[in-house]
Amino acid sequence: MIHTEEWKPDGFLLPEQRKIRKVSSWSGAAESEKGEISRRGCERVIIITCSDQGIAAAGKMHLPVIAVRNPQYDRIRGEQSLFGAPLLLERTEDLEEPLLEEVWKWHYGIPLTIGQTLRCRIREISESDLTLLCEAAGGLVNEGGTVAFLPERGEYAVFWEAYIRNQYAFFGYGLWLIERKLPEEKNEVVGIAGFTEAGEMGYWIFPEFRRRGYAEEVCRFLLKYAGEVLNWEMISLFIEKENLPSLSLAKRLDFCFDAECERDGRSVQRWIRPTG
Repeated sequence: MIHTEEWKPDGFLLPEQRKIRKVSSWSGAAESEKGEISRRGCERVIIITCSDQGIAAAGKMHLPVIAVRNPQYDRIRGEQSLFGAPLLLERTEDLEEPLLEEVWKWHYGIPLTIGQTLRCRIREISESDLTLLCEAAGGLVNEGGTVAFLPERGEYAVFWEAYIRNQYAFFGYGLWLIERKLPEEKNEVVGIAGFTEAGEMGYWIFPEFRRRGYAEEVCRFLLKYAGEVLNWEMISLFIEKENLPSLSLAKRLDFCFDAECERDGRSVQRWIRPTG
């Protein structure tokens, strides 16, 4: 890694935007005015640029990149589309170290840990989980609080590959893997939980791990996460009325019945509760 004093901004940022220096320990490359990028031989490299040329150069070198909008550069060099960067920021003040950690891991396919409960670890799904998910996916539709969010059988692998590639970086939330914490870091996958859409929670515990309280434990974490991290005010659950275990869990989590509705051709109940 490089120390802050070794960082030289690319010359395109406004003077008041020099706060980029505080996150320079993550940066091991510098961009020239021609969009040329040079490495500095450190462990972690993220390109931070306000130009289309910089994004293209990062792509050629297969390096993670963050685009930062700079009106002054646009006026001088012409408006930049900044298309192709997985993350576009309007302010350099948002370049905090946790965000850089996420971008770097997303680029290299390293799953982020979302949080932990007493018995479980909640993390992003990775490509190494695909075999397990495809084997279990047959029972995932219409289970728990999630209703029919998977494609037809036979397309699970394609679905999850696209999901891993696009969901987390673009939306900042999604369905995550639940691992039961075991000694010596040999965790065991017990299910999936998270958010299928903004403000909509879903979960599925593998059959062999049910009736042990994992769903309630993880859902309580998700409710807190939705309010404190995602800043959502309300959470919804869509449950088929025949799904008695999930209806019972919704009541224990202080959800209130809201309405009967139809989702994907199925009659379901909508249950809601504030995150606070």
